[in-house]
Amino acid sequence: MNILGHSWIAVNATLGKRYLLIIGSLLPESFPFIENNPFSFGEIHEGGEKLFAFLNKNYPHKHDLALGMLAHGVKFGADGFNKYIESYATDKKETLLREIAKSSGVNLKTAECRLHNFLWWAVDVWILKEYPGFAREVQKTIRRVDIKEIS
Repeated sequence: MNILGHSWIAVNATLGKRYLLIIGSLLPESFPFIENNPFSFGEIHEGGEKLFAFLNKNYPHKHDLALGMLAHGVKFGADGFNKYIESYATDKKETLLREIAKSSGVNLKTAECRLHNFLWWAVDVWILKEYPGFAREVQKTIRRVDIKEIS
């Protein structure tokens, strides 16, 4: 799933502060972009439960950040459906993988890891068409992120 899809799931599958839900839903994808990241992929991508417990204890008014992360992940969230969406491409999988590899400049193994993201773009297109105001909300949310607050 991608930016709009993950944000959409977070704000529509949970109740809370939309700003924190949106940011939380996007945090799991930040892993490869953080220089000298002290956290593992699992701690970032599937760490919502630990973060939820920490925030509930120390910053309960911020626990929606963790709810957004949970709505993203494999265990409780949208990424749990990645294999399901890939089943739609079974008969065209090899062709799609070659096209993803070529267009992204990656090898076939990396393309296979990204297949679900390319297929989920259909959800982002649907959101753009049906709820264009939501795309603007996500854009405004990203622009106003306070890195120190989120950190």
